[in-house]
Amino acid sequence: MQSQNDLGSEEQIHVPSPASNTYLTVRELQYRLYCEEEQGYEVPFVTFPWERWLELQATLIQGVTRFQRAIARKDACLAGLIVAEMQQVIVELQKEACAWIDPFMRKTDE
Repeated sequence: MQSQNDLGSEEQIHVPSPASNTYLTVRELQYRLYCEEEQGYEVPFVTFPWERWLELQATLIQGVTRFQRAIARKDACLAGLIVAEMQQVIVELQKEACAWIDPFMRKTDE
């Protein structure tokens, strides 16, 4: 079992809880939820094909570079547009996660 000090000093996120206001790092949240990430190549996406997955990866990587250049040029308008593009990718990834979570939720409700 890892201690909280072993989990690194990542930025903390707010995790809503009815009992208290708790702040956790992403790694702490992953540890508490017992989420393990598989690194295989045969990942069965539900909401998009493999080609779209490759496009999403490229969009995020290129977006980070484009964002850095926009900030270096002090172009806030362009930086904001790039962030909006990257947020669209995040929404697609959230939809994929929800597509996987929903069947598990239905099994517990039965």
